[in-house]
Amino acid sequence: MRLKKFLTLLLTGIMATVLLTACGSSGDKDNETADNDGKLQVVGDFTIVSDIAEKVGGDRVDVYNVIPKGKEPHGWDPSPKDTKSTADADVFFYFGWNLEGLDGEKNNWVYKMLYAADKDKDDENVFALSDGIEQLKLSTKAFAGTPNPHGFNTPKNGIKMVENARDAYIEIDPEYKDVYEENAEKLLNELRDLDQQYEEEIGSIPEDDRILMSSERSFQYIADQYGLKEGFIWERDGESEGTPEQIINAINFVEENKPKALFVEYTSDKRPMNTVSDETGVPIAGSLYSEDLGEEDSYVDYLRHNLMTIVDGLNPNHKDD
Repeated sequence: MRLKKFLTLLLTGIMATVLLTACGSSGDKDNETADNDGKLQVVGDFTIVSDIAEKVGGDRVDVYNVIPKGKEPHGWDPSPKDTKSTADADVFFYFGWNLEGLDGEKNNWVYKMLYAADKDKDDENVFALSDGIEQLKLSTKAFAGTPNPHGFNTPKNGIKMVENARDAYIEIDPEYKDVYEENAEKLLNELRDLDQQYEEEIGSIPEDDRILMSSERSFQYIADQYGLKEGFIWERDGESEGTPEQIINAINFVEENKPKALFVEYTSDKRPMNTVSDETGVPIAGSLYSEDLGEEDSYVDYLRHNLMTIVDGLNPNHKDD
C-alpha cells in the first residue's frame, strides 16, 4: 500500500514537472512575442538610413541604429551590441557605395560586421538604399573615378532611398504591403515637396551667386541637381584635410568666384575654413549636415536645414522676404 502511494505521488510529481516545463516554454515564447509585439527587428547603419527605415516601417518595426549622432559613417568599430543586433535582425539597411569603407570592400566596416553576425551583403534580407541612385565621381588625383558617397543629401535621391526601403519591407513582409506603401507615400510626398522647394529657393539666388563653397566635397549632388557651382577645401575625409596646398587652392577659388558665404560641415574641423574666411574676408554662413542628422530629428528636417542654410547664406535678401 505504501509502495503504491509512493509510486502515485512520484508519478504525479513527474507529470507536474512536465506540465510546468511545457507551460514555461510556452510562456517564454509568448513573452518573446510580447516583447517584440510581432515587429520586424531592423538595423540601420547610421542616422539617415535608420530614420528612413523607421518612417517607412512605422508600427511594424523596431529599428536599431548603429552609429549615433555626431559620428561620421566612414569608419566605425562595431560594438558587441551592434553585432548582436545585426545577427538578430530580420532586415539590415545600409547606404552602400564606399560610404562605409573608403578604402574598398576589405575595409568596409559594414561588411565586416555582417560577416561577424553570420550574414553577408548578398543575403536576401540585407539592403543597400543607394541602389538605383546615379553616382557622381570624385576627381582629384588621389580619388579619381571613385564614387562620391554622399548621395543621400538631396530630396531627389532620398525619394529613391525611400522607394528602396518600401520595396525591401514588402519583399520581407508581404502581408503588410499596404502599410509599407502608405507609410512610404507620406514620406515620398514630403520629399517631393522639398525637392520643389530646393528648385525654387536655389533658383531664387542670383545666378552669379550660386556658388557653394564647403570644407569637404560633401554636396556634389546638391550642386549637380540644383545648379550650383561647387568649391571645397578637400574632396574626401581622410588623412590629409586642410593641407597648406588645399587651403591655398580654396583661397584662390573664393577670390576668383566671390561667393557671398562659406559653409562648414557639422562634424568637420572648422579651422581650415576659418583660415579661408580670414584671408578672403568672406563670412562663414553656418554649418551644413553631411553625414549625420546633426541636431535635427528627421531626414526631412536635415534636408530642410541644409536648404535654408544655403539659401540664407547665398541670398541675404531671402531672410527679408
